[in-house]
Amino acid sequence: MKIAYIMLTNGLEYDDRIRKEMLSMKEVLGDVEFKIFGFHGDNRTESGMLSYGVPYELVSLKSRGGSKGLISMLRKEYDFYKQIVPKIKDYDLLWVCDHQPFFFPLLSPKTIIWDLHEIPATIIGSRIKNILFHRMERRCKWLIHANHERIEYLSNRGVLCKPCKNLVLRNYPDQKWLSEGASTPQSYTKFKEWLGNEEYVYLQGINSESRYPLQTLFAILEIKKIKAVVIGNISEEVKRQVNEKYPDADKYIYYTGQVVQSETAPFMAHCKFSIVFYTMKTANNRYCEPNRMFQCLGLGKPVIVGCNEPMKNAVVQYGNGIAIESDGSIIEENVEAIKNMMNYYEKYLSNAVKSKKEFSWEAQNDVIKNLFL
Repeated sequence: MKIAYIMLTNGLEYDDRIRKEMLSMKEVLGDVEFKIFGFHGDNRTESGMLSYGVPYELVSLKSRGGSKGLISMLRKEYDFYKQIVPKIKDYDLLWVCDHQPFFFPLLSPKTIIWDLHEIPATIIGSRIKNILFHRMERRCKWLIHANHERIEYLSNRGVLCKPCKNLVLRNYPDQKWLSEGASTPQSYTKFKEWLGNEEYVYLQGINSESRYPLQTLFAILEIKKIKAVVIGNISEEVKRQVNEKYPDADKYIYYTGQVVQSETAPFMAHCKFSIVFYTMKTANNRYCEPNRMFQCLGLGKPVIVGCNEPMKNAVVQYGNGIAIESDGSIIEENVEAIKNMMNYYEKYLSNAVKSKKEFSWEAQNDVIKNLFL
């Protein structure tokens, strides 16, 4: 079988979900050939081979640029569709990633699996948009969603009309990634020199206001009983406000800067716990599916999360952490959650260790298998 992956991207090597899907399909199908056809955010033309042995080809769009309105978006997406169609004539199946390449489920006669990484907010909502989405849903073999809460949200809004075609494939870490927790990359060694023998909280991806960086860091610094490592970029303005309010912040907060995905595992594997917050202001944030939460849970590390349903439900079901009443926007509540975690840590850790096998990508291989029955 030949499968063409269709996607827009800003970094193929960083899209770990695609790697996991392809490896699972090879295990299930045996003789399968993949190629990625995509468009990069910087509009470059490029071809090559990914680190896990999958070829890719990126096209540039003449329609790129100009206004950011609906007409411009439609022109860009149709330009992408027209360029890719001649390249996929001999492929058996199209695996369309996310909602942007929507002309493929709308127009392509090929068998399609539509992998919606996010809620497709820009192509649903109005009556005409929902009618078009219903057409796309009917024409696909399957639609894949990141969690059950997203399916429920879309169903309640009348977006989905074929429930039997919609299934869930959660973005859990695979065993390959989990095994990297035993490694000691230079970035982790440097951090350990700063940390010494003290304990720390793992923080990742708090580079956006929607993830409450100040509310998270202020809560840790209010207590000053545990340190924290911040993985990834974070704005200088956030650092400035942290240092202004807490002049000794550098004794408690360590910023790694950008770290490649394969090096994040040891930081998680040796942390005491992690904190993951998302605002509830948009559907995609409310029904978030954060890699970093599942990676910690897959390593048996407890977490503190907000009231966002997918995170809260995972924590409440297994008792592997604390789900607070708000979404993380209230510093005082965050402080109490951290104190609670530290006071009753053994209970949360024990539950996290017992349930970690539930958060392994390989536990979903039957879902992949059912796609091809």
